[in-house]
Amino acid sequence: MVDMDIDETIKVPFAESHFSEVREHMYQTINLGFFSPPSVELLKAIIEEKLFESLPLEINREGFQQGLALLRAWFASLDEWNLEDRVAQLNQDYNKLFIDPCQLLAPPWEYVYRTEERATADLTTLKVRKFYGRHGLAYVLKHKEPEDHYSVELEFMAELIRRQSYYLRTGIVKEALYLFKEQQRFLEEHLLKWSLDFTLNVIQNARTEYFQGMALLAHEFLMWDYEFINTEEVV
Repeated sequence: MVDMDIDETIKVPFAESHFSEVREHMYQTINLGFFSPPSVELLKAIIEEKLFESLPLEINREGFQQGLALLRAWFASLDEWNLEDRVAQLNQDYNKLFIDPCQLLAPPWEYVYRTEERATADLTTLKVRKFYGRHGLAYVLKHKEPEDHYSVELEFMAELIRRQSYYLRTGIVKEALYLFKEQQRFLEEHLLKWSLDFTLNVIQNARTEYFQGMALLAHEFLMWDYEFINTEEVV
C-alpha cells in the first residue's frame, strides 16, 4: 500500500473526510426505517436530536423533499400522550411490511426483486456475501435474515464510507479511493438494482407516514449519492 498526498490524487469533496462522515450519517439515518421495529426510545432520540429538522445535506430531489415533509409532519403530530400508541401502530406496520410471512407486503430482501435470478435466489445472496467478504466482513445472521436484507446493505455502505473517512484522515489515499469505487460498484450491482421496487412497495402498502417518508428518503438519497459518486472528480 502506497501513501500519497491527497492534493495530488483527488479533488474535494471526496478528499474531505468530513464529507465522508456526512454521507455515513445519512446512510445511518435512512436505515432507521428498516433495521428494526421502531421503539419509544428511538422516537424520543429522533425528537430530541431534531433529526429530520436539520439534516447535514441539502438534497433538492423532489421525492426526498416529499419524504422529509411526511416525516416532519408525522413527528409534529406526536406528543407524550400518544407516543406509545403511535409506536404500536409503527410496529404493526413494520411487521406487515417486512416480517409477517402470511401478509408480507414489502419483502426487504434483494433476491425477491432480482427477477432474472428468481429461480436461484441463493445466487443473489451469495454475491452479496462475497462482496462483504472482500472487505473482511461477515454478517452475523439475526432472526435468520439473509445478507441481502435492505438494512444490511445500507449498513454495509455506511461501513465502507466510515473506512474511507479513516483512510482520508490518515493520508492513505490509495485505500480511500479503492473504497470510494467499491461504493459505486455496490450501488450499481446491488442496492440500485432493487431499491426502487422495494421502496415503492413500502410507499404503496405502508399505513403510516413514517414508513412512507423513510422509503422516499432512502431511495432518493441513494440516487443522489450515486450521482455524486459518478460526478465527483477523482483523478
